[in-house]
Amino acid sequence: MFDTKNVFEIISSQIVLLQKHYETSSIDTRDMVSVSNVENQLTALRDKVYSKYADGGLWANEGYQTSKSAIIHETHKGRSDITKAIERGKLLCRYDSLSNALNDNLITSDHLDLFSRINDSKYAEHLDESINLLVENAIKIDVLHFSQVINYWKNIVDDQINEPSDDCKNFENRRLFVNELDDNTYLVHGILDKATAIVFKKALEDIANKLWRKDSVEQRSTTSHSAYRADAAGYLGQMYVTSSAKGLDGFAEFNITPSISTDIVIDVAELRKDFSTREYLTKNLTKTSPIHNAHSKNFIKQILCDAELTVVVKNSDSTIELGRKVRIAPEKMKRILATQTHNCTIEGCSIPASWCDAHHIHHWVDGGETKIENLVLLCRRHHNMIHNDERFMYKASQQITDFKNRHHPPPLKNTG
Repeated sequence: MFDTKNVFEIISSQIVLLQKHYETSSIDTRDMVSVSNVENQLTALRDKVYSKYADGGLWANEGYQTSKSAIIHETHKGRSDITKAIERGKLLCRYDSLSNALNDNLITSDHLDLFSRINDSKYAEHLDESINLLVENAIKIDVLHFSQVINYWKNIVDDQINEPSDDCKNFENRRLFVNELDDNTYLVHGILDKATAIVFKKALEDIANKLWRKDSVEQRSTTSHSAYRADAAGYLGQMYVTSSAKGLDGFAEFNITPSISTDIVIDVAELRKDFSTREYLTKNLTKTSPIHNAHSKNFIKQILCDAELTVVVKNSDSTIELGRKVRIAPEKMKRILATQTHNCTIEGCSIPASWCDAHHIHHWVDGGETKIENLVLLCRRHHNMIHNDERFMYKASQQITDFKNRHHPPPLKNTG
């Protein structure tokens, strides 16, 4: 039988030796790395023990209702930490390549946390196929860039199993709180979906930069950029309140031009519906530069509908296009669309046309043209939903078809 007591005594004695070395000797880089490696391996061992304990059922004989309650009571650790440890332990017990990489100090426990994000029954089959390539990617790149690999892998699998993407889930979870504190200040905190956050951040940064440029050198040296952003938020609110006071039906009159401006590189080949996780991971291993961001296909399509992008498009024949202005709905087109409907095109939505995005009915990425017949105005909420919620997409598509037929009826066929 495996003598766990003897093993833990050996580990404890080694820790005592390390502590004595730390107290009596100068610490060099090798010592620092050695302690970090020991920490990784101890964490891995702990996670495996927690996982096997949770699956073993002996905790029930000791009067505990659940394995987690037993571990919480006996170790005094937090529930979230224990949940993460058990999930990591399951992965290490299930995949030898992952456990070996951690034991050999080729990856860290932080890499393991990222693997835990895709340790779900709905991903199990895909993870079984991809685990070795994922481990190779984890060994090759740091934790920050490996998180993008995990995100993109998850996006590909979500697309294959028709699972709502994180972009859609984040939109559904959007919330913002404004709480007054005891000192008469306010705490503003919340969660925004990616598309809204890009617009909000752009507005804050642009206003903050203008405020910074107008300030004197002395004021700049004593004012943080976060303070300028706080001032910018006030100006945004003031614009709305002032515009509403002028009788604009309760809505500030937003610019008719696109609201998003960013830099992005799009590889058309990676937008294929049949793009597999194996293709992606293998391709990533041969790249000379790491991934900088991992967007879902639906999010790419959404921002390409109506965003003023400095965009580099890499075509399937490896040719490069440095932006295509015809993709963006020009101001004239959006004004024409606004004459067809005063609000968002979705029935019952009262968001004014001046706040809406121009949505390509036939996606630009898929060959759709930027012309009135292929464009409708959608508010940010419905624009997000039509790209990410399949049920809503089918419902809205019929409404949009009916709307376009009323304003652009198909030509009569010549039956003569």
